[in-house]
Amino acid sequence: MSSEASAPIVIVGGGAAGFACAEAFREAGGTDPLIIISADDRAPYFRPDLSKELLAGDKPAADELADDDWFADNDVDLRLQSRASRLDAEAHTITAGAGADEQTVQWSRCVLATGSSAARLPVPGGDDPRLLTIRSAADVERIIAQVNGTGPVAVVGSGFIGCEAASSLRARGIDVTMVSLEIQPQRDRLSEFVSAMIAGWLADAGIDFRGSRSVEGIEFTDDGAAVLLANGERVEAAHILVAAGARTTTELAASAGLRVTNGGIHVDSSMRSTADGVFVVGDLAFADNVAAGRPLRVEHWDDAQSMGVIAGKVMAGKRAEWDGVPGFWSTITGETLQYVAWGDGWDEVTARRSDSGISVWYGKNGTIVGLLTHRHDDDQERGKKLILSGASFPPK
Repeated sequence: MSSEASAPIVIVGGGAAGFACAEAFREAGGTDPLIIISADDRAPYFRPDLSKELLAGDKPAADELADDDWFADNDVDLRLQSRASRLDAEAHTITAGAGADEQTVQWSRCVLATGSSAARLPVPGGDDPRLLTIRSAADVERIIAQVNGTGPVAVVGSGFIGCEAASSLRARGIDVTMVSLEIQPQRDRLSEFVSAMIAGWLADAGIDFRGSRSVEGIEFTDDGAAVLLANGERVEAAHILVAAGARTTTELAASAGLRVTNGGIHVDSSMRSTADGVFVVGDLAFADNVAAGRPLRVEHWDDAQSMGVIAGKVMAGKRAEWDGVPGFWSTITGETLQYVAWGDGWDEVTARRSDSGISVWYGKNGTIVGLLTHRHDDDQERGKKLILSGASFPPK
């Protein structure tokens, strides 16, 4: 085993945060060997397209984040279809692989970018392998192959992945029924203004939305499947796609003795954890945000990339901190929403409507903490500045 002085930096996770970390480290002049351990079956790619263009059939494959030569040219050892099973923070070692291919590697620094996995339904049949989920390109390929233009499809969950997936399947001409605990999509998280708008888009697309429904079980038969609801309804379907949220993959961090807080691992604004040499980025990070003045945990693509860039620069000897307002975008039935917010709650909401779209402003304790827009790009740029400045709610 090599000494720590010559040991590589190991990045666990081949998503947005992991790749951005490697790329930023090299761009900042970092020369240490890099290893990326990825459970995926292909090189890092643009994941936001999965439930949108890829599932809808508008694109044949996800865009790669780098060309085939990038990894070799930048001395990055990309290890695909490899899962890390144990992290020893004291010995600075990590064990990954399976069976005869399992290997323990010593590292100088380790970056945890393990992301999230699809949440399972805690009901009878909720762990059936025939249930469909979306977390990877392979998942989308499986959905397309299994559904193969046939329906109906039942989508369980009305978060953004669920709404996007339902929209994409409907664009293929497939009958879709959505089942949700919420009265309307995203009502609890983003307000009645937003949920009513999304519900209208889904209805116009011909998607059967059934809100205020609790799932009691999943049943598969020779003829198809059914979602069993608490009110006695059976939603019959040929296929069932579960979009009931995500679960952060904390097992590796826990194996190193790192404590899970708010669903993630607490790190400072430069992505350093309490364990020497261990950085945490992406969905797994409960990270201090300099501008917010408190730690936040977000599950957005752009923020995962930003965290990866910060960790990469810091490991290369540069100064970098997380100080931006988190945000994301979503496209449902061809309509795009943009959202920026601290993301840890609001107690007031107001909306500005125009002939072209809507801006929904969120306030907490008299301060603007978030903004969602549909076709109001002017408010989107202004909103970031108002959130960062701690401007008073409602906006003037």
